[in-house]
Amino acid sequence: IKEEGIDTIVNLTWKGSYGDDRFDRELQLSNLKNVEFLIKLSKDLNLGLINFGTVSQLITAADGTTPVSEYGNAKREVSRLLARTFTNASDNKGQSLEIILGNVYGGEDLTNRFVSMALSKLANDEPLSINSNGEQDFYPTFIKDFTETVSSLIRKGESGVYLLSREVIPMKEFLTTAKKVLNSKSVITFGKVIETSPNWVHNEAVKSRFDLEETISLTTKSLQEQER
Repeated sequence: IKEEGIDTIVNLTWKGSYGDDRFDRELQLSNLKNVEFLIKLSKDLNLGLINFGTVSQLITAADGTTPVSEYGNAKREVSRLLARTFTNASDNKGQSLEIILGNVYGGEDLTNRFVSMALSKLANDEPLSINSNGEQDFYPTFIKDFTETVSSLIRKGESGVYLLSREVIPMKEFLTTAKKVLNSKSVITFGKVIETSPNWVHNEAVKSRFDLEETISLTTKSLQEQER
């Protein structure tokens, strides 16, 4: 790892984030064991470790944790483990970064999160149905921009809670832009549900090297290659 010049591990291996798998105790325990292994590896090799996850509602660092699933319990234990391991390190040099993200997307995304699902449907000219009216704030962040921004925070020695976002646009604008870029014949149907956009404060803007249309093209190309 050191010979390859790797100084940070990003854990994207968490399984069981959706549906009934969130209540699968054995699956969530395996996630916890994976993080424990990566923590040991990062300490042995003096590397940084990022445990990646997503949230679907507004939370703050001051909010309490009341898990209602094995997934929630596992995530809470990982947060405690990371805090004990790094924040309270005996040399007091540990970093603890909590990264709040909206919609991260990019190539080789096998999780079928919303952006990947939507782009795949548009690329295949399949109908796309959205429950909301599409006017809510959308926080699209390209994976390469995300990793470079987090790496910058690590290099600067930052700790704390950060909300990262590249730009804020209505969901409808993102999807219609994607349809145009992909020259898609898909019919996008929006519902009547009005979703309240969280009043997030962006304390770390993602400085993108790519424009929105380019990231859509790059992501879709990678997704299509995986489907072959």
